[in-house]
Amino acid sequence: MSTLKAVRVPPELEPLFERAEAYVRSYFAEMNADASRGVIEFHGERYIRVRAASISIEFFDLVRSVYQGCQDADEVARSLLFDVAHAIGLADSRDFQREMGVTEPLEALSTGPVHFAYTGWAFVDLSDQSHPTPDDDFLLVYDHPNSFEADAWLEAGRSSECPVCVMNAGYSSGWCEGSFGVALVAREVHCRAQGHEACRFVMAPPHRLSERIGAYAVANPDVPIAPGPLAPRFFEQLRRRDDELVQAQRMEAIGRLAGGIAHDFNNLLTVILGCAEQLESALPEGVDRRNAEAIVGAAERAGGLTRQLLALSRKQVLDLRVVDLAQVVSNLRPLLDSLVSSHVRLVVGELVAAPVEVEPSALEQVLVNLVVNAVEAMPDGGTLSVAVQSSGGTVRLRVQDTGVGMAPEVRARMFEPFFTTKAGNSGLGLATARGIVGQFGGTLEVASEAGRGTRVEVRLPVASGAAPATPERRAPSGSTGRTVLVIEDDDSIRAMLARFLPHRGYVVHLASSARQALGIAESVEHIDLVLSDVVMPGGHGPAAVEAVRRHHPSARVLFMTGYAEQQLEQLPADAEVLRKPFTLDTLHERLAALEDA
Repeated sequence: MSTLKAVRVPPELEPLFERAEAYVRSYFAEMNADASRGVIEFHGERYIRVRAASISIEFFDLVRSVYQGCQDADEVARSLLFDVAHAIGLADSRDFQREMGVTEPLEALSTGPVHFAYTGWAFVDLSDQSHPTPDDDFLLVYDHPNSFEADAWLEAGRSSECPVCVMNAGYSSGWCEGSFGVALVAREVHCRAQGHEACRFVMAPPHRLSERIGAYAVANPDVPIAPGPLAPRFFEQLRRRDDELVQAQRMEAIGRLAGGIAHDFNNLLTVILGCAEQLESALPEGVDRRNAEAIVGAAERAGGLTRQLLALSRKQVLDLRVVDLAQVVSNLRPLLDSLVSSHVRLVVGELVAAPVEVEPSALEQVLVNLVVNAVEAMPDGGTLSVAVQSSGGTVRLRVQDTGVGMAPEVRARMFEPFFTTKAGNSGLGLATARGIVGQFGGTLEVASEAGRGTRVEVRLPVASGAAPATPERRAPSGSTGRTVLVIEDDDSIRAMLARFLPHRGYVVHLASSARQALGIAESVEHIDLVLSDVVMPGGHGPAAVEAVRRHHPSARVLFMTGYAEQQLEQLPADAEVLRKPFTLDTLHERLAALEDA
């Protein structure tokens, strides 16, 4: 027959809890109550006596009086009481373990329910559905037949629409968290203040509590779950808001930094790329070209890094077009196959044709990034699936793996720039992907658990109209006799273009300012093309172009930019924009396309 007095537990756990009662009896064996000093002590630790109703029903009434007419008053009261009790339970657990020399986690946890009874919170009846393990599978299901909070409400003749034993839930989960070192919260699912026979609680890690309560509801369909919030954490919500604010400020700072350096940096990279290309093309046959090729490759990678910084801060210049997302994925299939290692199985599932307005190359960058992340998360092999689905005006690109997944502390920082768990990784991948998708008017959502893989969904709005057919690409022809006016304040870029464009058959006029450009426009007979920087001292590029076109209204215009958010807003919606750094071949293609148009 059980000798337990403070708790009721399944028979196989009785020896463990008998030791727990011995620990707690010893702890409370000597009481020193000295009213002359206002001191109550147990085992050298001070305690205070608090009237139960004052920290339950009367506290709710106080908060309601402060938040008069506010529907969230009870939620504020619940959240505050839960957080305070959770912190007290966590501190009491650690102090008790230190004082009593209890080091084994399960033994430390078992002292909690006994301590709970000795300090007047409630008697504990532990269910055999419980599974207390120091990991994500932790589960406690337990009753308080006489919770002090429920008693306070019943003695006042009051009832509640939501469970009232929030301090019991907070204190017990705080104690267990301190015992196992695993983040835990508890939620009351039945409450005597709502007419149930006993106050019943479910305790689990925060990210699994909803799942655990759902499983409990399925296993116990006869008694409906009491309505109410899962686990109110007032201070955690405030911390989350602060974290979100800090993150937003950090992203704004990165965006300002990137914007500040991008224009000048991309000008330099444009010169490096152009000069390296011209150097390479001037080399005679048989000469080693690897150094020139290395310069071009390094400059292109540097330009890619700048674009990543602008993308994660959502300040990248994008050339949006309507494309079929399913077709983009299909076109990338050969590249995806090459990215997947031999021990990973790539499954391309349903690809529903759906038009979205994106920049195709930027969207491809997002997909490649997600696939690379998924492959790296499966070092021992697994399955990677990619699919495109559409419903309710939303297109979903899903990338899912069966890899190692992410622990909660990693998920909390996964979008943080430069945060990475992989050696040799810049930590810009997910942050960049979310920034790009945000510029498309979409969202990027991640679901992941340690050991259970990761699912990433890119959600984009369906574009109006069908995706146009991809035009046939052809090499640009020469442009003998065409006159191009270059408006560029950077001396190095002007000099490079002055060398390159005549070799492609253009007649070139160079202007370093809006005033010079206007003077040339007034003095020459004809201008076919205008190639203009967007940001210029002494007058913006768009204003200079407008002045030139008053004299040459048929001139086609191609703007160049490294980054200029405010100035780009002044461009016409249909303006042709070439992003720096660019290769000279790309420049020639864009100019030829303007001529063809």
